Amino acid sequence: MTDKKSLTELEGATLAIVAMEETTTAYYIKEVFRRSPSEMWSGSAGAIYPLVKRLVESGLLIAQDSPDGSRKRRLFSLSSAGEKAMRDWLFDLERASGMGTNPLRTRLFFAANRSYEGLRQFLEQVEPLLDKPSLETGNPLSDRIHKIWLAKHREAFREIADLLLQNREDG
Repeated sequence: MTDKKSLTELEGATLAIVAMEETTTAYYIKEVFRRSPSEMWSGSAGAIYPLVKRLVESGLLIAQDSPDGSRKRRLFSLSSAGEKAMRDWLFDLERASGMGTNPLRTRLFFAANRSYEGLRQFLEQVEPLLDKPSLETGNPLSDRIHKIWLAKHREAFREIADLLLQNREDG
């Protein structure tokens, strides 16, 4: 069962999606994650449906069956506890400003210990991959935020790459 005071990022984002929509289906939540430009989110049914079930069982989501044509579908909304848990997660300043998961930053740290040539090759090969076009989610604000984030990510990579190469030349 979910500890209401310490949501995972996936749990918090799920509650935030429900809050944005007011009521929605697990399928819609799954699709939002599937279309996300972030590789962190799993849009698989095997991740989302059990998660939504756990959030219902923990009292953070309310499930209600609603007829939709010839079949029923289950709609989810936030409970008052879910609203509070989502707000606590959203405005958790320590976690929001934390280093978070960044596979490239981790690899740059360890690549710094490789030979100069190995480091240089890695940097040259990874840099063009940072210029891949951003995914269009259909949400103009989300797309703009992602484009800005990618530009700053490339800028930080270039600065770190220059620092690492300079450090290897000096050392």
